Amino acid sequence: MDFQTNLLPHHLKFYQEGTIELLEDILPTVEVTEDIFKNYLKTHHGVFFTLYGIDRNFLILFFDQNLEISQCLEIGNTMVSQLANHMSKLKGEVILVSPPQKITDNKINFFTFNKSFAHHYTYYYKQEKHTTQIQVWLVPHSQREGFSNA
Repeated sequence: MDFQTNLLPHHLKFYQEGTIELLEDILPTVEVTEDIFKNYLKTHHGVFFTLYGIDRNFLILFFDQNLEISQCLEIGNTMVSQLANHMSKLKGEVILVSPPQKITDNKINFFTFNKSFAHHYTYYYKQEKHTTQIQVWLVPHSQREGFSNA
C-alpha cells in the first residue's frame, strides 16, 4: 500500500458520545519499533485490526486507560470501516478487515517492525467534559513465517 496522509478521516462523529478530530494534517512517517508499542501498553489500551487487500496492513490504536475497552473497540471499528471504504475506492480493490484484537505484550511479538515505517496519527476524542488522545498507527505488514496464526 502506498501510504497517503488522507487515508484516515480528519473528523468523526462518534454517535452521541462526542467527536474525534485529527490533531494535524502533516503526518510523519516514522520507523516503528516494538519498544514504542510496549511503552504505550504501560498506560494505554491497545487494539489492532488487520486489513487484507492486495497488501496486508495493520491499523493499531492506543487509547488512554480511562476509556472503557468497549468504547475503544467501537471507535476502532468506526475508524477501520472508514479506512477500508476509502482504501477500496482509491485502490479499486476489496479490502477485508479482521475483527479487533486487544494488544498484549505477547501479541506485539506477532508484528514485524524491522525497518518498517508507518504513519502515526494523533486524534482527540472530545466528550462533554473530557478530551482524550488516541494514538493511531497505520503499519505495513512484513512477511514472517507463521504470522497468520496471530
